Amino acid sequence: MRRLSIVAGLVTTAVVALAVPAAAEPPARATDQVTDEAEVLDAADEEEIQQTLDQVEADTGAAVYVVYVGSFDGTDRREWANSTAELTGLDSNDVLMAVAVDDRRYGVSYGDEVDAGRLQDVVDGDVQALLGQGDYAGASIALADGVAEIESGSGSGASSPSSSGAGGVATLVVVLLIFALAAGAWLVVRNRRRRQLATPPPVQRLERADPHAGTSTEQLNYRASAALLELDEKVRTAQVNLDYARTHFGEEAVPGLAAALEQSRADLTRAFTLRQELDDEIPEDEPTQRVMLTELLQRTDAAAARLQAQEQAIDELREQERTAPQMLGELSGRIDALRVRLPEEERRLADLQNRYAAAAVAPVVENVGEAGVRLAAAAQELDLARQDQASGQTGRAVGRLRGVQNAVGQSATLLDAIGRLAADLTAAEQRIPAARADIDEDLAEARSLLSSGSPRDLQPQIARAEAALTGAETAMGPSDGGPDPLAALRRLEEADLALEQALRTARDQQTRARRAQEALGQAMLTARSAGEALDLLQVNQVDILITDHAMPLMSGAQLAAVVRETRPQLPILLVSGYAELPSTAPALPLHRLAKPFSQDELLDAIEQLC
Repeated sequence: MRRLSIVAGLVTTAVVALAVPAAAEPPARATDQVTDEAEVLDAADEEEIQQTLDQVEADTGAAVYVVYVGSFDGTDRREWANSTAELTGLDSNDVLMAVAVDDRRYGVSYGDEVDAGRLQDVVDGDVQALLGQGDYAGASIALADGVAEIESGSGSGASSPSSSGAGGVATLVVVLLIFALAAGAWLVVRNRRRRQLATPPPVQRLERADPHAGTSTEQLNYRASAALLELDEKVRTAQVNLDYARTHFGEEAVPGLAAALEQSRADLTRAFTLRQELDDEIPEDEPTQRVMLTELLQRTDAAAARLQAQEQAIDELREQERTAPQMLGELSGRIDALRVRLPEEERRLADLQNRYAAAAVAPVVENVGEAGVRLAAAAQELDLARQDQASGQTGRAVGRLRGVQNAVGQSATLLDAIGRLAADLTAAEQRIPAARADIDEDLAEARSLLSSGSPRDLQPQIARAEAALTGAETAMGPSDGGPDPLAALRRLEEADLALEQALRTARDQQTRARRAQEALGQAMLTARSAGEALDLLQVNQVDILITDHAMPLMSGAQLAAVVRETRPQLPILLVSGYAELPSTAPALPLHRLAKPFSQDELLDAIEQLC
């Protein structure tokens, strides 16, 4: 298909058939030109790729890096590729391709002197195709070969802004048909606009902002070293505090603190690794140093904040130990109040079961019983906390009181849910008439649009809305129980939403069709003979010629032969009812459309040509 727009951007991704399981990896400096964390290359593959990369670098001076990992771990693929390139220290004519095998994504980052348009062609061609086939070694070699061609100046160039479809000139279509093609012309205009809107904007290589701009590298280095030592001391102190809290308050009083400490310890380990890499015998340039120091500070800051939250949680336990006598009295009062509610909510639940369908009440049918069980357990635990408090084991009492607080809170939530459901069922009953009226109104409009020739995708939504009306009637008047207003309202609202979305699309299409019809005289030129068509072609810029074959004096095939002599690149669609063209017709490789044909078939044929 002829390209209608300029290739846009390069740091791009594609969904390809990659299905080898591997682990997520954060961006990191590529120490070798071939990095295979996903283990999709064998030793022979790596050797072959490395030989190719060495040859390319020797011939052109451009270094090509390929990195295979399991996942980008939720990081934007452009940022992942660019971050890896920055950590690696790419030169102005170097290229790095990163592939996340499990994510089925890839990103390409490149230096400022690389021809982005030509590299885009390489990636979109052989590289993407080979990745889709699971040929990772082949994709790496194809990338290297493409870079070699770009650096040597061979191969095809990028599409220029003057390529067909990229300009803003008015589109003219010469249509030489005996029958009406007004609807087909509108489809062409609509489809071209859709393709133009779908063309992505150019993607530029993203340079990550330096969060420490204005701070010298020497100062940043000092801050990182100080933060690392401070975090090491904080981790040691946090472990001591956690051990104390476990012993004094009990394991149940410190949930999640151990996991937070382990995560902070992992950040500390990574920060030490970065410090060692900065201090080893392999020097990094200043931009790479700043990237590594930034990551080190980010990790130490995050770990320090996590440890600060852990310290606050332990301080809260100490405060609760101080106020334990008051908490004992407050929790006892809450338990008594909730126990009083149990019979009230039991009656409310019974009333709901009498009025509504079993399915409507099912979410809360066990709530009263479950709340009673939790309150009984809370009262028992509260007695044990009193005993601990009386015996001087105040820390253990605090641990028990936290469990009591949770049980009391859960019991209140269970009982409150019964009242909320009663209110929701009443509100749903009141909203159903208006929802029915809305869907009836939309159905009437949809049927009218469908009868006037609107797209067929309205029909499934009409059927769904009609089924929802029937389902709502069934839910509100079942033969084996009470109504279920929530289920009825949900069916009506979901069907009406889908129908409204389809109607919005149909209305937009009608508006576009009307505008296209108004502009049809400017978008399409019609000739009544081959000679008139040739005259029009001499004075008008056109994008496609559609001609019937059977015409007087000059056939469509003969017209095509004449046009090809002066406009060899003009797409020509030949419409014919012949299974084979007569032997007298010129032997030209023409795209043919057989009669009779539908509008969709005409649109498909135009898409293939344009």
